[in-house]
Amino acid sequence: MLHAVDETQMQHGTPYRGQRLRGWWMSEKLDGCRAFWDGAAMWSRGGTPIRLPAALHSALPAGIALDGEIYGGPGTLDAAREAVVHGRFSRGLRFMIFDAPSAVGAWPARLRSAASALGPAKCVGVVAAWLCEGERHAARILGEVHARGGEGLMLRAPGLAYAPGRTRDLVKLKRPYYATFLGARV
Repeated sequence: MLHAVDETQMQHGTPYRGQRLRGWWMSEKLDGCRAFWDGAAMWSRGGTPIRLPAALHSALPAGIALDGEIYGGPGTLDAAREAVVHGRFSRGLRFMIFDAPSAVGAWPARLRSAASALGPAKCVGVVAAWLCEGERHAARILGEVHARGGEGLMLRAPGLAYAPGRTRDLVKLKRPYYATFLGARV
């Protein structure tokens, strides 16, 4: 019998609260459905197993935990919900990995470990990451994400380890904040 994974075993961020962001790692905040691969099965945030298509299941590495979202691009949240709740994966949905909890090292090293464990399948990917040069840089990148219909950014403090629960060292940066950054123009 499988041991369910739910949100209590996942790391969660908090809204941006004025942290200085220079040296933090940024990635796009995806507007999909949270999913956790435990190395054998995929789980929803609520702890229910997700029925995966054979191609996605075979693309995921055995024995390696991966945290991410079922996502197909801006405007695909309803399709992602159908996949997670009913196992109906529409064309273009992918499992986008944003952390590898069982890998060693800081976040960039964990992302590299995740990427190296994956094959060439198009149904799974790893989020892009940028090193933040400061609040103005974050505001510019956030503006670019919003311009293409994205939700926001996630920023991780340098050296952030993966641990279950909420942490102030993982912040969500969305639309209301970017115009406030030191008078930044985006």
